[in-house]
Amino acid sequence: MSDVYNLFEDIVEVDVEQNIIEDCIKDYYSNTEFRTASMQKADPNVHIDYFTSLVSKVTNSDVSFCSGNYYKHTLPYMPHTDYKEHLNNSINFVIPLSIKGDASLIIFDQLWSENSVTWDMNLPIPENKTNKNTKGSPIDYDIKYATGKPFQEDIHQKYLRYFELENLKGLSANIFNFVPSKGVIFDNRKIHCTSHERWEKLGLSLRFKYAEI
Repeated sequence: MSDVYNLFEDIVEVDVEQNIIEDCIKDYYSNTEFRTASMQKADPNVHIDYFTSLVSKVTNSDVSFCSGNYYKHTLPYMPHTDYKEHLNNSINFVIPLSIKGDASLIIFDQLWSENSVTWDMNLPIPENKTNKNTKGSPIDYDIKYATGKPFQEDIHQKYLRYFELENLKGLSANIFNFVPSKGVIFDNRKIHCTSHERWEKLGLSLRFKYAEI
């Protein structure tokens, strides 16, 4: 039994209908302005009820949509979490829309149960206005379910080679290829990041809360 309140323990890959993907791509490119140069974010305006029903089915719970955004970028995103205590938005649904190259979503088994943070992994990354930048790596903090073991060297070399192997100590990873129409639902208190391959990707990230909260 988990000691984290309302934790959705599974990480579930979900098929998304192709016409939904196409509508979302059109919705994104209907914007004339985007937030942030590095992520080119925009708000979603279509199919929120469809995505909500998928999350409800997977979690076997009544859920409600909290927030979300499209994002388009070419640079890897650092290990982070997305939970906001005042919103109780603990469920993430990441939907790949298009990809040039090969990219992966890395979801770790370890959790940070407090408000969202982005670890800088001891690298000189710009300040993040959405998630508080945090010095060092997750293992430097009181994360839950740390393994106490070195990180897997094969996964490090293939997906996360720009991080020092030592900075990944205590983490264990689940790899999901960024494939349009293959969404992933998971608890956003789980630490997650993107892989280090070369790519340009467009995706949609949606956040939900349990209806009883």
